[in-house]
Amino acid sequence: MPYKVLWEEDCVSLEWSGKISYQENIEANGILYGNKHFENISFIKSNILEADLSGFNLKNITVIGKLDKQSAIWNKNLKAVHIATNKHTLELISHWEKTMEGSGWEFKVFSTIEAADKWISEYRKSI
Repeated sequence: MPYKVLWEEDCVSLEWSGKISYQENIEANGILYGNKHFENISFIKSNILEADLSGFNLKNITVIGKLDKQSAIWNKNLKAVHIATNKHTLELISHWEKTMEGSGWEFKVFSTIEAADKWISEYRKSI
């Protein structure tokens, strides 16, 4: 399996590695949105540093974004945190964020896990 899902009190973390297929992404989203804890979390943290998304294109991401936007009905205040450095991956994330506009979600992209964790920790302290 090219991903691992870790549920915490207010966050779900996804660790992606290797070549990721469109179907695997849809499968992972189903695991998240089908979990009873989804509506109570504040953060989704996706570490894509070790993932290969070369098989994805903007059409795939548009479909994923539309499905994700529908899932936002159950959690309108989510903070989606991506950790990535690959140029193609960053372009896909940017397109996904545009597709998600109006969902109520907030988006952040970081180049390191440490920077993402620091932002999440600081955000928790501010509320």
